[in-house]
Amino acid sequence: EVARFTAGSVHLGGAPGAHALRATAPANAVNSVTVHGAVTGAAPSLEAGGTDTNVGLILRGKGSGAHSLVTAGGTQLVVAHAANAVNTVQIIGAATGAPGRVGWSATGADANISSVIGHPKGTGALLAHFPDNTAAGGNTRGIHAVDLQTARTGATAVASGSYAVIGGGLGNAASNWGSAVSGGQNNLVSGTVAWSPGGLEGRANGYGKGSWASGAFSVNGDAQVGEGVLRRLTTDAIATRLTADAAAPSTVNSVNLPNAGTHMVRLLVVAQQAGGSAGTVGDAAGWELTALLRRGANAAATVLVGGSGASVAPAFNDAAAAAWRCGLSADTTNGGLAITCTGEANKTIRWVARVLSVEVNA
Repeated sequence: EVARFTAGSVHLGGAPGAHALRATAPANAVNSVTVHGAVTGAAPSLEAGGTDTNVGLILRGKGSGAHSLVTAGGTQLVVAHAANAVNTVQIIGAATGAPGRVGWSATGADANISSVIGHPKGTGALLAHFPDNTAAGGNTRGIHAVDLQTARTGATAVASGSYAVIGGGLGNAASNWGSAVSGGQNNLVSGTVAWSPGGLEGRANGYGKGSWASGAFSVNGDAQVGEGVLRRLTTDAIATRLTADAAAPSTVNSVNLPNAGTHMVRLLVVAQQAGGSAGTVGDAAGWELTALLRRGANAAATVLVGGSGASVAPAFNDAAAAAWRCGLSADTTNGGLAITCTGEANKTIRWVARVLSVEVNA
């Protein structure tokens, strides 16, 4: 049996239950589907028609079956099943002269519906452009990166670092782990968890360093301001360096300058006792320190032009914290400013410094 015709129904390709296609017409049907063939260069189509002015078209699966769109290259789109769905995605086109209208929106029965703009698989990134290794699409992004920038001046202006973020703007680059650029233009962020809030032609290359500028003399970061946080834990009266990652000082985790750089630095330092067999938990002290620092052709040529001093008593303190000290000196090993703090024996003290800088860099 190839075809069967009954009242209001046609089965093709076999008897009912073994057929490939069934067409049914409910009583009083006025709307229908037309299958169109096509000439060379055109595609065949399904078209809704009928006496109604506006006629939609529904494709419906059975049970929890999904809808798939497949090309010669394989499956390109899958609409998954969601049980008892009442909220949906609406895809919206736009007519000529209606900019900003093409996209999608959440719609449905609920008064408030959250939406997800993308759900990468595994370590995939969330992107606004397809990478193509050119300025148009950019190079491959880092794992778990978010890159929403839609204009760039070169292929490397992307969130190439793992967990890096670019929120928008033009020509920005975030190239290290957790680095971030909110927006602006031509900002370069290469330090681990470094950041730029925007601006123009800034450069942030230290651990946790934040930088921004409104333009450059000749290269990124040669006229900018910076900000960062340093910390350290002490349990004795030995002078200890504060660093961005609470580790030993290095070329990336301290207040470091590039060659031929000059920085005016202001520091706000707070210390609080967190434990220990002496003193009282909660005792605190605070400092406000300043320094002018310059670096020559290398780290060894770093000079503290002027500063608050090598051993400074707190500006404010509890009585039991009066002996705590902070000091500034040139770090000629790493090429920057050393912020050194001294606590007391048998007192566990947390030290935190906010570093604000005005920078002329090469």
